[in-house]
Amino acid sequence: MDKVSFLNQFRHMNGLIQKAILGKDFVKVAAIEDAKQDLLHTFTSRYEIDDDPKFFEAVEACAEDHANALLQLTNDLQAIKRRSTKALKLLSKYKN
Repeated sequence: MDKVSFLNQFRHMNGLIQKAILGKDFVKVAAIEDAKQDLLHTFTSRYEIDDDPKFFEAVEACAEDHANALLQLTNDLQAIKRRSTKALKLLSKYKN
């Protein structure tokens, strides 16, 4: 695997994560994240990384996209938690 194919796969996985987040498929997000980590470990174990500034810029752009996606995921999960808490409070009133 060369740098170009690694970056293509890495970007593709970022896109899949973003789609899964939009679809609220959090199990799929976790599975893709695991595969992405495996890809990263495989690449770094087999490839001697040189001082290629374009490569590092591309990896940094992927990392920024990923961070934004994870922020969206966190926000979505917090919204779900708030709704669930509110629903549980409303349901607890029926117990009394």
